[in-house]
Amino acid sequence: MGVLFFLNSKFPHEPNCGPFDSHQTPGAMIFDLQFDFKSYLAEGMDFFARIWLVVLLVLIFGVLMLVLRIVMARRTNDKVLEAMAETSHRQVEALHKEMFRLEQKADICRKRFLNISEMFQRMRGASTMAWRLAATFLVSAVSADDVAVINLIRHGEKCDDSSSTGLTDIGKARAAYLARCMSQVSASDVMPFGKATAVMASAVRDGKSTRPRDTAQPLADRLQLPLQMPCDKEDPDCFAQHARGLLSANGAVVVSWQHQDIPALVKALKVPHYKDFKKWPDDCDIESFSEPACIDKDDRCYDQVWQVKFYRPVGSEWQAEAMTSWQEGFANDTGCHENLQPRIII
Repeated sequence: MGVLFFLNSKFPHEPNCGPFDSHQTPGAMIFDLQFDFKSYLAEGMDFFARIWLVVLLVLIFGVLMLVLRIVMARRTNDKVLEAMAETSHRQVEALHKEMFRLEQKADICRKRFLNISEMFQRMRGASTMAWRLAATFLVSAVSADDVAVINLIRHGEKCDDSSSTGLTDIGKARAAYLARCMSQVSASDVMPFGKATAVMASAVRDGKSTRPRDTAQPLADRLQLPLQMPCDKEDPDCFAQHARGLLSANGAVVVSWQHQDIPALVKALKVPHYKDFKKWPDDCDIESFSEPACIDKDDRCYDQVWQVKFYRPVGSEWQAEAMTSWQEGFANDTGCHENLQPRIII
């Protein structure tokens, strides 16, 4: 109502002062204004015609930036998830190794207790009933499932530019290193019970590589053990059958093989989570040693050991329990390094 009153009200107006007649109402003043709406509309359309391409390009640029941001966010998330998965895998592997160390220490303690019980039986007066009961109780208290390991290693070095079927000089030095460090009485991570109890290699095909045999033979000779070679390199079932037959309580079987066929051996042994070891690494040198230049840079891992732990419940068969990887530690010197370094028992 107030608006209508305002538009119809007359206000005094001086003559010749502005574009309106004297004493006009505000409504009349509005209608007296002469606006050229068509010209304004035409100018607006002309302006829009000049800038529509710019507006379209801005919109397209905005959409592209949004899509790029989404793609980058997804890639970032994928990388974060991959890093988290890799970190988790490394943590699990480290945990497995630590658990394996503790189990091996427990095995050492059990062996010590058994030695003490044998000492009790040999002591003067051990024939009395009291000593016999004490020794029997001690043995039964510490007895547990039998344990053993199989150590899978790649044969020694070869040069890619050579037609030789045997080992290079470095390969022969590695074989000597393994013979020395795997035949010690002192325990290590790779040899948790001391020296090897059996040695195995893939059979030699006519005119083909003798490197697995040449790598394992020095160790077998040093321990005065026969070198077992009943199976072709591509017969994992044969290997699994014979390798299990070589296992013994607190025993370690050392196996020299072609690296590309070792994952199939792991699968044949029915190792839990064997898919984590589906490919032999490309590179695994220790910091103090580098392979010769003649060896392919993408296939130079000769230093790794894949160790499978077995247990045998009383009255049952050997079963694969876990698997881990160790380093031989070959540095072409006279010591035993990395995971073949003897443990210091305090």
